[in-house]
Amino acid sequence: MPVLSVQPAYSGQSCSQCGFTLPMNRRSQAEFHCLWCGFEANADENAARVIAERFGDDELNALSFRDVETVLATRFMRRHLYAPHVLDAPSPGCRAMPCIACIRRARTATYNLVAER
Repeated sequence: MPVLSVQPAYSGQSCSQCGFTLPMNRRSQAEFHCLWCGFEANADENAARVIAERFGDDELNALSFRDVETVLATRFMRRHLYAPHVLDAPSPGCRAMPCIACIRRARTATYNLVAER
């Protein structure tokens, strides 16, 4: 019998509605409240939805736990925060688009935005 694995990293912190991933989304063991879109749900139900969405996501499932956060942040930014200066213009000296420095800069800006809300 074939077995399919799913990358579970950050599923408890990711919003099943908009994809925003932040530790503060998980208010408690039982409560999930997305600080980006306002979605609220039982934390386990939300995580189950996130995991269900990841079936067949070959890119995410092939990554190590540590690499998942960068991919989730990039996907979120492409969907919700498309900023050409962040995603299309790499930092000076970088070769990849978007580069890690650009992702970190955008993630910091996102955290600051959430903190202001």
